[in-house]
Amino acid sequence: TTPQFSVSKSYCRKVRLSTELHRETLSIVRQLEAVSDRPVHILEQADLPVMATIRAARDGAPMHVLTYRPGGDLLDYQVATQCAHVLRLYQRPPDQRFLFSSTGQRVSTVEQMLRSTMKDQADTAAIQRFARLVFDWLLLSVRSIPVGMRIDAWLWRDHPGLRPQVEEGLSRQMREHLQASTREFDGLRIPAAFVSLPVAYALFTDRLLGHNLFSIAWR
Repeated sequence: TTPQFSVSKSYCRKVRLSTELHRETLSIVRQLEAVSDRPVHILEQADLPVMATIRAARDGAPMHVLTYRPGGDLLDYQVATQCAHVLRLYQRPPDQRFLFSSTGQRVSTVEQMLRSTMKDQADTAAIQRFARLVFDWLLLSVRSIPVGMRIDAWLWRDHPGLRPQVEEGLSRQMREHLQASTREFDGLRIPAAFVSLPVAYALFTDRLLGHNLFSIAWR
């Protein structure tokens, strides 16, 4: 049977690709559709907790479903980056297409690392809750930042028409990374040793854009 997608009631509408996207963004969408032989459907989702996400057509699914949070001005950047992630996947042979994930069994390792740096700063329950949050954040960083830097460099180099949105998109991500890395949870903060990937992304962004506005915030 063909897999069915469950659609949240918060979805507003489907984006008209040919009229609402920049021509360079549309070309990336078409590349993905051609290499995967699956259409891309783009939907609004008002309560989406991130800027955008994509569910690749796997296990016989009939389409790629990209959802984004409306209200911003970065639709092209969101669509281009999300499609580029899946495009990179399909450019590999089928037996080399991997999606990074975890069983969650390593949360205890993160907890031990936190305890070694925090000593007696928090009780056991607080550190356990914090370890789960830090683990999810680290997993997201490992999965998205290294590939994200390659995609941003590609968009900047090969799709100059998207540069204004790439620059703004990177600026927002830098602010979000800094806020996430310095935010307190139950009085606890992420240790400095855990933020190497966001720091690397800030250095990359400064070099790409030709300034040092973002990396200086980490010094």
